[in-house]
Amino acid sequence: EETIMIVKTPEDLEVSRQVQQGYELAEETDPNKGVKTPINKNMNQYTHWEIHPSMIFGICASIIPFP
Repeated sequence: EETIMIVKTPEDLEVSRQVQQGYELAEETDPNKGVKTPINKNMNQYTHWEIHPSMIFGICASIIPFP
């Protein structure tokens, strides 16, 4: 559990790929910049991807009401 890194958005995964390939990252103008995890070029290799429970069975299955 000490070495697990979980990616939460596809954008984070894409940024990780760009960093690993050696691209320079552009300055972010994202208002959520302070909330996001800073990029560490030495340890930014994701091992898991968190999937929202509603996406496991798909959108159509997640809107079925349960009695």
